Amino acid sequence: MANWLYDAKTSAATGHARFRLPYPGGDWSEEKKKNEYFLFLMEEARATAIVGHKVKKGKKLTDRENKLLEQIAEAL
Repeated sequence: MANWLYDAKTSAATGHARFRLPYPGGDWSEEKKKNEYFLFLMEEARATAIVGHKVKKGKKLTDRENKLLEQIAEAL
């Protein structure tokens, strides 16, 4: 999700991150379907950053993180 879709007021009121739709009357499930690939990429980027931080600090990686690290190494 783009940062400009973040709804700070609603997020503060509910206690967790909430996002606005890009247009009034939009359907969240349709937006999610259209952007599912981008959401996947954002999650992978976040996981990659976590792996990088853990490797730098010498912390133990989970099985999923080890698999991700192998995929990154294979792609390079």
